[in-house]
Amino acid sequence: MKGLPSSFLIVATAATRLTALFALTATLWACHGPESIATRDARQALAQLAYPAGVPYGPPIDIAAQRQGKTLHLYNRTPAIYRDHQLWLNRQYVNTVPVITIGTDNIIDLPQWVNRYAEPFPVGQWLTPDDAKSVVLAELYDPQNNQRHRLTLWPDDTEDDGR
Repeated sequence: MKGLPSSFLIVATAATRLTALFALTATLWACHGPESIATRDARQALAQLAYPAGVPYGPPIDIAAQRQGKTLHLYNRTPAIYRDHQLWLNRQYVNTVPVITIGTDNIIDLPQWVNRYAEPFPVGQWLTPDDAKSVVLAELYDPQNNQRHRLTLWPDDTEDDGR
């Protein structure tokens, strides 16, 4: 760049470097997988829980589940409050839900569910939206009564078929 002052060249070089650094930072941030909200010890404890495949189903309960982005909404349409139940998604991701209150105020972040490898539920990211998985089965397991209950699923905003 003949004829340009040296101060202009220094500023242009610095701006180019800052732009490249910003692009690299944004790319690395967007490619980073979802981090579980639970602590490592909590994830490991949940990962030790086995899916209750042999447990009989109890009577139906009127709780609907719906995935909305990175959260799971539970709509408890019963007159009961449920405490300390395991909620299983797609038979492989588990979370212990301390309380499911009556009504629609039950919103839980999906990365709190983990599989047997302590990996969080896949919610997708900015550059990897295809990593998001649908919730195709939701079961509430009561360890005290040794019963599980299927929840009604409402359509979610992901486009995969749950595989």
